[in-house]
Amino acid sequence: MKNLISTLFIFCLINCTLIAQNTISGEVICRNGGLLANVTVELTGGTIGIMTVVTDNTGTYTFNDVPANEDYNIHLEKDGNSLSGVSTYDLVLMHKYILNISNDGPLFFLASDINNSGSVTILDILILREIILGSGGPWPIGPWRFATDDYDNTTASGYVDDVPVVNLQENLTINFVGVYVGDVNGGSVDTDCN
Repeated sequence: MKNLISTLFIFCLINCTLIAQNTISGEVICRNGGLLANVTVELTGGTIGIMTVVTDNTGTYTFNDVPANEDYNIHLEKDGNSLSGVSTYDLVLMHKYILNISNDGPLFFLASDINNSGSVTILDILILREIILGSGGPWPIGPWRFATDDYDNTTASGYVDDVPVVNLQENLTINFVGVYVGDVNGGSVDTDCN
């Protein structure tokens, strides 16, 4: 009996260290710095399959008990169908961007790239114009994009929409900025932005 207990104890010690659990968490903010609620955050991969949480009123999300030594992907989505903050002034700013007259940074770029082609072109302006006039279809890629807080399209740093987590070894904090597509000047007043 004593040998069995010793064997079980050693087995537990070995296995407990092999299946260490970690936490992946962070916050999602709006461009104006407010905290963004009701964002669906999905964690996929490893032995967990799919885990989904929705940010609360403080814009935070948390995945607990995430097994270590595995690869994951974090993906964010948010519904929305209003034109809150989107106006013809945004079209003017997009024209200036294309003409290289104005560039207010990577979040400006994300809001302007309506069709998610990786560049801002006259096609983006035409699509947004149709949406504003009500004669276009739905948003081609959805109304929201999410970038890590270190995102910069000019230096290829950070991530947009999907963040790979390779060989998770410790608790991880990843913060995001929500960008409403088409709202180039950042004037959106989303009711979920606290």
